[in-house]
Amino acid sequence: MIFIVLVIFFAVAFTFRMRLYFFSGLTTSCNTLKFDSLKLHNETSNHVTSNNITDESYWYYKNSVDGLWRRWDISVNSETNVAAWKMKWLNQEPKNILGVIVYLTSVRELPQLNISLLSLRQNLFKPRPIVIFHEGDFNNVNVQLALATTLGTNIPISFEHIRFPTKISIKSKIGDLRLGYNHMCKFFAIMLPYHPLISSTFTFYLRLDYHSYLLGPPLTYDLFDHMQINQFQYAFLMVSTDELKFVRELWVLFQEFLNDSCIKPSSAVKKTQITAATGLYSQAVVFNNFEVSNGSLWRNEPRIHAWLRKVDNAQGIYMYRWGDAPIRTLAVTQFLDDNQVVKFRDIGYFHRREYTCSSRMHSCFIPSYHRLASHIVYREGCHP
Repeated sequence: MIFIVLVIFFAVAFTFRMRLYFFSGLTTSCNTLKFDSLKLHNETSNHVTSNNITDESYWYYKNSVDGLWRRWDISVNSETNVAAWKMKWLNQEPKNILGVIVYLTSVRELPQLNISLLSLRQNLFKPRPIVIFHEGDFNNVNVQLALATTLGTNIPISFEHIRFPTKISIKSKIGDLRLGYNHMCKFFAIMLPYHPLISSTFTFYLRLDYHSYLLGPPLTYDLFDHMQINQFQYAFLMVSTDELKFVRELWVLFQEFLNDSCIKPSSAVKKTQITAATGLYSQAVVFNNFEVSNGSLWRNEPRIHAWLRKVDNAQGIYMYRWGDAPIRTLAVTQFLDDNQVVKFRDIGYFHRREYTCSSRMHSCFIPSYHRLASHIVYREGCHP
């Protein structure tokens, strides 16, 4: 009898120990994955001259003052590499570095860009510096001076020369590889916060496209002051849904990222990113062609940093044409609290075909130069 009891005791003890070992292993594995995916890197930035850029598979940015090219990598903690990013400004130097307005464009889009800049001059509450990112076609001084004239003398403007990779060994799985568009998506989804303009100089940035226009009425407050005073990290205007063919495998990757990092979907993800009736990905996105963001959010929030690295390593931007909007929307809805995000309703805005009216107006006036195609109005910034 005693023998039987001892056998049972040791059997139970062994089973209990194995269970502890098993669950301990799961926990350790999960935490290890979580730790590995969240740690930041502090590598050294490479300074190179333009004559030595032989590896066309990397991203580079050029300083307009010293003329040196530097390799652009999201694994680099840029704040430790560039103490002060020197820039050439037209009109005047920025009066403070709280926020900057950024574009990525080319000279072939100059007419629309000129109108966009004019809308800023007419509707901004206070002058804020503007930076044009380009691939070299805005190096013409006369073009720069013309845009500076459009803005008047109170708004600083500068031009940042960047180089996209020309060698991409990734095959698209949805048709022809639109390399320029893919680069643009990666620029805004991942790369921009790691440029010294954002990582070492300005706190907030407003991203616009060359066909982004403020419709008025003029703003009654400064966007960047508003963000800082209210401790907002992210702001937007319009929301919609992306096409299923352009988010292929993205939701799978996001779920994999959460599982590997032992993170549960947030209430915002459950509410906005999952269709209640089916439980499937809703494809809901924030239109980030107008977004105000704290640049450090994308570098220093470890989970967001890890998510961006996961997306980058998956190469889905080039393989499946993932846009910057769904990538950022998933990060914002998962990792930011409600009181860190704001949806502006009092800003009239037009982008390509979509527009939304300021809540301070019953309807908005669409200038004649925007009436070349049918438009879609986003009531309260939402469609449908």
